[in-house]
Amino acid sequence: MAAQAQSLSELRMLVERLEQSGLAGQRADVAALLDKSRATLATYQARPAGRRPRQRPVAALAERPPRRRRARRGLKVASLLLVLVDGVAAMLGAASLAGLLLADVPPGPAVPVLAGAVLWGIAHRGRVLVAEAAFGLVYLLRWAWLWVAEAFSDPAFEKLQILLDARDVMAHWRDWRRGLTRPPRMADVEAFLAKTHGPAVAALFLEQGEARWGNRRVRVGRGAGLRPLGPGFAEQPVRWSRLIRLFEGLAEADAFWPEEPAVLVGGPGHGITADPAPEPEPDPPERIARREQLKEMILAKREEIQRAQEWKMKTPAEMAQRDAHVADLRRQHDAMEAELREIGGVPPPILTKRRR
Repeated sequence: MAAQAQSLSELRMLVERLEQSGLAGQRADVAALLDKSRATLATYQARPAGRRPRQRPVAALAERPPRRRRARRGLKVASLLLVLVDGVAAMLGAASLAGLLLADVPPGPAVPVLAGAVLWGIAHRGRVLVAEAAFGLVYLLRWAWLWVAEAFSDPAFEKLQILLDARDVMAHWRDWRRGLTRPPRMADVEAFLAKTHGPAVAALFLEQGEARWGNRRVRVGRGAGLRPLGPGFAEQPVRWSRLIRLFEGLAEADAFWPEEPAVLVGGPGHGITADPAPEPEPDPPERIARREQLKEMILAKREEIQRAQEWKMKTPAEMAQRDAHVADLRRQHDAMEAELREIGGVPPPILTKRRR
């Protein structure tokens, strides 16, 4: 506003100087400049001070600010009331607890007042904790039902295997997040999946999470488009209930351990030419025999791992024993593959899934 007032003052002085000089009657360009300066000055003098050019109807300008002020006042009053109720509930709860612990004869209203304060704190501040506890209880009940029913039903056995796969990934995620120096976000889970299972699984994780728990979008302004209501799914804090459900969905789709993709080899006509490779020296017979032996041992070890994974375990101790046995078999399998590659062999392709 100060810069605008200074500019108007300088323009007014310019008009006065041009009128006093008499150059407007002698030169056409000075006359045109004087007329233009007068018109500009008249425009700004006719406009009320501090008012910019009108872009909206007068009715909208007169109606919207009071409505916004009323909304802001309502939010502030509601926030102050909630803080006041929190403080009163905390003081009454503390006084009731002190009466129950310290008084020889506890006051009669102490128990209901303390219960009311606790219920208010749960309803206002601990909704997430209550929701997580309720989901954990339902999850344990579902696990117990599948544990009983899998011996009599193949679909129950498949669902229990999905829960086991999701549990394995959850255990690896808990080991991985210990290296974080801040509370984890869903973006950290995406980074974990991208490192351990590939970027495709990480992208599918974010896509499913955004579809289920992404923030709603609200329209802002006239023609201003849509704005997310809060942070996106990747920036949300990690909640176990959401994470285990997403892991179960990925395990059900076999996204964690997919089939080996086919390798496409370019044929003639692709325009790729290379110098012919020199003829390799023939391997000694014992090397060839060792390669064939290792291939047979690798296939046998994979079948053994597959059978061990299909064992039906009942107790956590049995599951842990099975997992340790499978881990030992995998170490033997990886050692044989490493030896086969060292002597110039190629491991046989994986034709079965890790699960089922």
